[in-house]
Amino acid sequence: MAEPSTEQMQLVASDAFLTRVQYLAWDEAARVVDEDQATPEHEARVNLAHTFLTYPAQTAPTIALAICRSNAPGRVILGTVVPSEDPMLVDSSAPDLALSSAITFYWNSIAQVATGGEA
Repeated sequence: MAEPSTEQMQLVASDAFLTRVQYLAWDEAARVVDEDQATPEHEARVNLAHTFLTYPAQTAPTIALAICRSNAPGRVILGTVVPSEDPMLVDSSAPDLALSSAITFYWNSIAQVATGGEA
């Protein structure tokens, strides 16, 4: 098994993984933009959504790294790395639901929304 930092670098540098993260982050951004304005930390969440929607390719690697790091102890993402001969095709076999959940957690953490613990 590779070291977590090696797996993180492989995923964050992989077009395959970044494409999945970017696609799922679009869903999260759309949800946030449409959410009720009374949602806790709505303004911070919307600001993050607008940053992502304006710069998706530049923001996706940051999100990818954050969700890899936030899941390191549980190995939800890092424990499911699928190696490839082509480094651009390294991916995680974690289902979209797990990645989407990690992205939502990241979004709430950045916006400082309570998510069952300290952000």
